[in-house]
Amino acid sequence: NAIQLFEICKTHHITIISVNDGYFNLAKEFDCFRLNILMSLAEMESNNISEQTRNGIREKAKQGKLITTHAPFGYRYRQSHFIVHEEEAHTVKAVYRWYLQGLGYKKISQHLDNNPNLIPRKPYQVRNILLNPNYCGRVINKYGTFNDIVPPIIDVDTFEEAQERRIHKQHNRSNSRNKLKRRIKCPYCQSTLTNLTIKKEKHSLRYYVCPQK
Repeated sequence: NAIQLFEICKTHHITIISVNDGYFNLAKEFDCFRLNILMSLAEMESNNISEQTRNGIREKAKQGKLITTHAPFGYRYRQSHFIVHEEEAHTVKAVYRWYLQGLGYKKISQHLDNNPNLIPRKPYQVRNILLNPNYCGRVINKYGTFNDIVPPIIDVDTFEEAQERRIHKQHNRSNSRNKLKRRIKCPYCQSTLTNLTIKKEKHSLRYYVCPQK
């Protein structure tokens, strides 16, 4: 901060010259006092501006208004609003449709790559699309959930069904992964067996091996 900068300059005998306030000789107590006051006032003004900015953002968030100019995939930011980008919106709809048909992030990504009418997305981008409530018209922040702030690309039922499916898949995966975790020992050395998974075309094979072998 300003005080630390002042002390560093004083220790290293650095002269400070201000465009508006002139020359400061840090060897003189009065100049040090004057500079200290000016820097403190500048810091107070900076903090005041920051606080006003935060208050403005907080008030907009409480009203459910957009507090970002960064539009997610499928939208463009125009005059304080998100508008639908039709070409990208087709891809968003396809992502939700395939996910509700049972496809995972990677398979959906492959389908997008193979469809010339849709826009390619990486698996993590597919996941981000499925997690974003903006696509059903919602804005969610720490002050609540606000509907009809963003023009929807999908309906609320589709979004909520996708969330239920995602949570259900995570629950099943977690149960399957943890059933035998740390419970199986090597009969020869008593080491805890390590889980390995081999992915086949239509299924996955999970088996356990001794880490000492």
